[in-house]
Amino acid sequence: TIKVLLPPNIFINAKSGAGSIRINGARQGFELKTNSGDIHLANAAGVLSAKTVSGHINGAVDTDNVHLVSGTGHISLSGLTGSLNYKTATGALRAVWARTPCLGTIEIKVGTGAVALTLPGDIRMNSRFITGPAPIMN
Repeated sequence: TIKVLLPPNIFINAKSGAGSIRINGARQGFELKTNSGDIHLANAAGVLSAKTVSGHINGAVDTDNVHLVSGTGHISLSGLTGSLNYKTATGALRAVWARTPCLGTIEIKVGTGAVALTLPGDIRMNSRFITGPAPIMN
């Protein structure tokens, strides 16, 4: 385990093979990559780009721009405020928006895996769904 304490206003670029990455209190943005380690976010803000082959990504992040790629790991994020781009082969996604985004897009590409989106009740959106064997429920 490596623990690094940094000021909250630094952009973080972290990579790990099998170890987990934990971010707490950073405010500038992140580019995070793991092979089999998990990514945990707490009290974080800024643009988030995260990629994992088989690890999980979870936590809370106050951000309006998220880009996620997962091979088989599950993703659970809350605190979103804008765009989300997500791609997975078999992982599941749970994403919760803290407030209605002013502008933005939600793009999700899933091979197999459940997707659950929780958006604020006052949201207005145009949507287009293209699915294979998975149902769409609202």
